[in-house]
Amino acid sequence: DVIKSISVTVKDLNGPRGGVDKECQIIVKLRKMQDVVTTARDVSLSKAVTASINRASRSVGRTVERRAVRAGSRHLEMAMRLY
Repeated sequence: DVIKSISVTVKDLNGPRGGVDKECQIIVKLRKMQDVVTTARDVSLSKAVTASINRASRSVGRTVERRAVRAGSRHLEMAMRLY
C-alpha cells in the first residue's frame, strides 16, 4: 500500500577496465512520502545489487515507521506489518 513503484538501474561505470565499477541504484517511490534512493558500488554486480536492496529496504522501513509514529498509533500497525 505504501510503495507506488520501484526502479532499478545497473551500470558498469568504466567498461572492461575492472575495479569497483559496478553500480546499482534503486529508487523507491512512496505514496505521500519522499522517494527513497540508494546507490551501491562494488567489484561484483551481484554484491552491488544486494547492498543497494538492503539499504533501500532499511530506508523504506525507517521512512514508513517515522510517518506512522507522527501520524499516531493507527498507522503504526501498518508500518509494523512491513517487517
